Formats: sequence, structure tokens, C-alpha cells
Amino acid sequence: YIFLTISLEKNIYISILLIASTSDTLAFIIGKVFGKKQLAKNISPGKTIEGAMAGFIFATILGIVVFTYWIQISMLQSILYSIIFAVTTQLGDLVFSKIKRNRNIKDYGSIFPGHGGLLDRLDSVLGLFIISYFIFLNG
Repeated sequence: YIFLTISLEKNIYISILLIASTSDTLAFIIGKVFGKKQLAKNISPGKTIEGAMAGFIFATILGIVVFTYWIQISMLQSILYSIIFAVTTQLGDLVFSKIKRNRNIKDYGSIFPGHGGLLDRLDSVLGLFIISYFIFLNG
């Protein structure tokens, strides 16, 4: 779906990467600085509700701006897609954390030590490529 999404439009591919990166980065930073309440203690003890909310909010805002002004879709579609993408980003991260927990895997690799490995950098974006392909297929 990564290649299918690129084939639809390169700007959509870049937008997805920006939205997912924003969500991950801001969730991590805000969670570390302000996080008090664990989001899913049994799945990923380091994730906080405050971090997840920050990731969701900033990814949604960025998505609305990018979709409205760069991809040039309607404001209503931009809001809807941005919310869907922000939720999917958070869920993708939790799903892969759950898989790691079930398999007793600390990291998916050692390229990014202490950050879950390379796949952990991509987990939130993988689901977005599938969803975005079908959303933008008829666009």
C-alpha cells in the first residue's frame, strides 16, 4: 500500500509521513514532559494519555492544514480524514506494541536503540497507507 499510495499522488504519501511523524514525535515529547496517566499499562507502559492526546491534536491540526491547502480537498473532508488518520496513527502504535508484548520482544531491531527499532518508527504509519489508499483512490 505504500507504493500504491505513492502511485496515487506523491504529495499524499508525504502528507501521511508528516502526519504520522508529528503524532509520534509530539506524543513522545509531551508524554515524557507532562505525562502522568498511563494510556495502556499492559500494552505499552511508557505511553501516556497526555502524550496520546497531544499526538492526536497536533496530527489532526497538521492534517487539516495539509489536506486543505496542499492536497486541496474540502475543509470538511480534511477534518474528517485528519481525525481518521490521527486515530489510526495512535492505534497502529498500540497494535504493534501489543504484538511486541505478546511475543516478548523488546525491540524490533537495533538501528534505533531504546526506541523499539526500525519497525517501531513505522508502526503508526503502516495502517495509514492502507486507509489513505482507499480514501484517496476515488479522489
